Amino acid sequence: MDRHADDPAATRELVQGAIDDYKTTATQWTPEDRGKVDAYIKGAMDRHPGNIQAAFEELRDLRWTPGHFYDTNLAIGADYLRARWETEKSNNIVGGIMVDVYLDKKQNNQIPQNGPGPVSPYSELQKEYMHKGVEDQWNTLNWFEKSFLSDNSVTISGLARAAFENDVS
Repeated sequence: MDRHADDPAATRELVQGAIDDYKTTATQWTPEDRGKVDAYIKGAMDRHPGNIQAAFEELRDLRWTPGHFYDTNLAIGADYLRARWETEKSNNIVGGIMVDVYLDKKQNNQIPQNGPGPVSPYSELQKEYMHKGVEDQWNTLNWFEKSFLSDNSVTISGLARAAFENDVS
């Protein structure tokens, strides 16, 4: 059979090429590069204006493809957007605590695999970008929003949500 019955364009050579590409997928973490991290973040945010969750999910889903398993810069960009999204859902206190817990667990190799690829290694650049994500999201708010979100009940409910979700990866 030289062609797939459901897709005649899928030749044996095309399928074998995809298999070969998958086999040669990088297995070493890429060097950290702020320019690449910033480009991933900007691209996702440009494609999803005003929707931090969708921007995060785009980078997370891209990170879960075999060709991007070991892309350190993509992992850092996704983590930056995750920190922004967590801050958007609660406040900067909850976002900061979630970042710190995640990074502490990562330093101690306690983060379970949360997708098809490996967990990226801990790095100071990742720490910097995740805390920057919390700050950047908080700084998008006006004084009234900050006042409302700074209430203790918002912080407590955000921490409770985070504990129940038990997902800091």
